[in-house]
Amino acid sequence: FEPEHQASQGEEDEEEPEQPLLGPWSAAAVLVAVTVLISFHADYMVSSIDALVATGKISKNFIGLILIPIVGNAAEHIIAYVVAVKNKMDLAMGVAIGSSIQIALLVTPSLVMLGWAIGQPMTLHFETCEFSHLTSG
Repeated sequence: FEPEHQASQGEEDEEEPEQPLLGPWSAAAVLVAVTVLISFHADYMVSSIDALVATGKISKNFIGLILIPIVGNAAEHIIAYVVAVKNKMDLAMGVAIGSSIQIALLVTPSLVMLGWAIGQPMTLHFETCEFSHLTSG
C-alpha cells in the first residue's frame, strides 16, 4: 500500500482522468430501475422470513441480527473489496469505517426516535443480545 499523495511526479503527469461510462440521464435511469428491482427483492425476502423460520432451524433473531445486515451491506462490502484490489486502501478503509459510523450515529438513533413517534418504546440501552436462540430449533 502506497498512499496516492506520495506518488512520484512522473507518474502524476502521465495519468489521465477517468472518463465516466454513463451520462447523467442514463445513470439516473439505471439508478431508478435498480431501486425498483431491489425494492421488489427486499419485499420478497422479508415476506419469506416467516416460512424460513417455520421450516428451518434458523431463528428470527439470527436472521434479523446477522443475515439481513450482511445482505443489506453487500454493495458496500463489494466496493471496499474492489478498491482494495486496486491498491486504494485509504478508500477501502473509508468505505468500511464510514458504513459503521453511519449505522452508529444516524440509523440507530433515527430508529429509536421513529419508535418514540409511533408509540413503540425503544431505547439506546443495548444490554444483551438474544444469541441463545440461534441454536434452538
